[in-house]
Amino acid sequence: MPPGPEWLRAQWERANLVAGQQAAEDAPVLLILDEIQKVRGWSEVVKELWDIECIQPRGLEVLLLGSSSSSSSSSSSSLLLQKGLSESLAGRFFLHRCPHWRYTEMYRAFYWNLDQWIYFGGYPGAAGMIEDEYIWAKYVIDLLIETVYKDPNSVTVDSYPAAIPSPKINNRTLTTPL
Repeated sequence: MPPGPEWLRAQWERANLVAGQQAAEDAPVLLILDEIQKVRGWSEVVKELWDIECIQPRGLEVLLLGSSSSSSSSSSSSLLLQKGLSESLAGRFFLHRCPHWRYTEMYRAFYWNLDQWIYFGGYPGAAGMIEDEYIWAKYVIDLLIETVYKDPNSVTVDSYPAAIPSPKINNRTLTTPL
């Protein structure tokens, strides 16, 4: 079961305690909450706690991260994130989309040439794995399974996971348990 508002309040309070301890240093504390859309009732709680922070500042900065497809709003995660932002947090957020990295970004970070970028794509998390294509492919497939298979509403084509053939790298079939 996903965490609820009490979990979010506890994390926020922990960050406020740290902020209170560091108040003399005049350094803000950054609270990062990943996959926020998975927390039940997140937007109402964030709105309430952020409004309190604005009235009684304690040096807390908040970064909310979540899954939201930029090309489709049919994903349930995307809908949960967008609904929370638009209904409860209107005027209190900045939306920043993070797509795959462009060639220039991969070149600057990993010294990739254009052929590498075209073949391996702009997955910075997998960049260190390209020396072993089997490991790289496993990572990418697991990433896709996490994104697509675990959120079937994000699939926009009529297909079933069992109908997707297992990819092969160097004649080795890649399999990932569902």
